[in-house]
Amino acid sequence: MVAIDSMPQVKTGDRVHSKGIETFSRVLGHYTAHADDPAGLALVTALASMTLLPAKPMAGFAAVFTHKGRLRESFDVDITAFDCGKITDMATFQQSLRASKGIHYVLVNGEFVRKGGRLVQAALPGQLIKGSGVTTIGNR
Repeated sequence: MVAIDSMPQVKTGDRVHSKGIETFSRVLGHYTAHADDPAGLALVTALASMTLLPAKPMAGFAAVFTHKGRLRESFDVDITAFDCGKITDMATFQQSLRASKGIHYVLVNGEFVRKGGRLVQAALPGQLIKGSGVTTIGNR
């Protein structure tokens, strides 16, 4: 399973670790099978490890996850259109917000957040998902 465990950028100027931004691009660009490394991870396996495999166990905490991780009618689907031969991670710890190369479009809840390779600045379509065991930091 491929997942990230870093915190998002909270305010402009915050430094985040590049692995929190570029994990999926790194796997797709460096570890999946391609002409230079046909023995790499199969693309379908890599994609499932980023989508379906993390969604399955989360369904036990929040039922909404039963409709995530698969491209099906009536499912809650986020879509990333990328070039398999060009996708690569670009972020470093010093420049942690550098965008990956090779990602052309990203739709979240049916709204473009990346279009034609550029970030759509005003787009904020994501939604917080709370499961049955949600607590706030003060209630640990």
